[in-house]
Amino acid sequence: MVYRKLSRFFLVIILPLVLISYLSNIQPENIEVSVASTVDKVPLICNAVLIGADGKRVEYCINGSDIVKIPVGQYKFEVSTDGYAKMIVPLTIGPASHQHLDFGLEPHAQIFGVIRSSVTGKPIQEVEIQMLNGDASQSIRTDSDGVYSFTLQPGGYDLIIDHLGYKPYINRYFLQSGQKMVEGINLIPTDLSVISFSDFPSYSQKLVRKGHIAGFPQKHDATIKKNQDGSTIIKQTFNAGDSGGEFTIILRGEKAWWSDGSQYKPFSNEGYQAVKLMVKTSEQMLDYLHQCRFEDDAEVIIFGKEKVNGLMCDKVHIKHTGHNWMGKVSSDFDAYVMDEGKLKGIPTRFVGDISGWDELGHSFYLEFSVDVTDVGLVFDVPIVEDKPNP
Repeated sequence: MVYRKLSRFFLVIILPLVLISYLSNIQPENIEVSVASTVDKVPLICNAVLIGADGKRVEYCINGSDIVKIPVGQYKFEVSTDGYAKMIVPLTIGPASHQHLDFGLEPHAQIFGVIRSSVTGKPIQEVEIQMLNGDASQSIRTDSDGVYSFTLQPGGYDLIIDHLGYKPYINRYFLQSGQKMVEGINLIPTDLSVISFSDFPSYSQKLVRKGHIAGFPQKHDATIKKNQDGSTIIKQTFNAGDSGGEFTIILRGEKAWWSDGSQYKPFSNEGYQAVKLMVKTSEQMLDYLHQCRFEDDAEVIIFGKEKVNGLMCDKVHIKHTGHNWMGKVSSDFDAYVMDEGKLKGIPTRFVGDISGWDELGHSFYLEFSVDVTDVGLVFDVPIVEDKPNP
């Protein structure tokens, strides 16, 4: 009799309580999950994974802040989204816990830019770039526009480039959470002897020259500023025999104009060709002087360092005799070769003299001083419109 009463008590009272307790433990709890950036607190759309003790995985998509159902138990909760560091935390869900989970994801850092030739300023494609952080590394190649981009976890990195035809580049960068660093990199060519001044994206050239050509005395002062698109402004003073004067010349496209201080007047086609030849000849002269120090029979002596045009330079004395477009030429001059800056290894000043004979046997002797500066800048070249004849 007593046994029957206990059985009824268990069935009526105890068993329902046990069932209620069991069911309450397996019923999912409504848990509010919010995810935002640690930098600007902007809500994030991300993926979340609930990992049970048995390894079972349940995936969620969190749209900034959402209610998810999670059964009572112990888990690992993983939150991730592109551009941010993944976060994994232990999670315990109790009955009627009504928990609110707030996750702050740390944004990755970005470093990006364009790889260019230090001389021409032109982008270099297919350059392999490595980012090293301890034993971990990432590598990418520049695209057709020379552009590279890394998305990385915050920390210290060595950026390494070893590209054929250019000197190796390595630099240390410290990237902070959420930082976007723009880093353009100029690679220096390994063979500087093949560099042509006409390859420069733009430059300013200040030229002082005096002497004689075929018995005619010459004195020429000029400043040439040439842009990447070929537009050029020349301000010059010259004396050649009984003629001379001060002029400003504009070269743009297929036309050229000159002015002696009043309005600009167009050159004839022959005059335009002469202006183009003058610019080309000045670049050829620079190329010749630059390449002299690489000739096997040149006498080259380094006299030390001087600061020229704002940069520390090696003063190099050069003597050379050879042939160029002028004829047979003997040169005796100093070249001030930049020892710092993006054009390291390229001269910024030449001072000396050249002499010789042209192909017709005419002698020449010229003393010169040439400065090349402002490489890569954009110069203001006036736009001249031809006025119709009245």
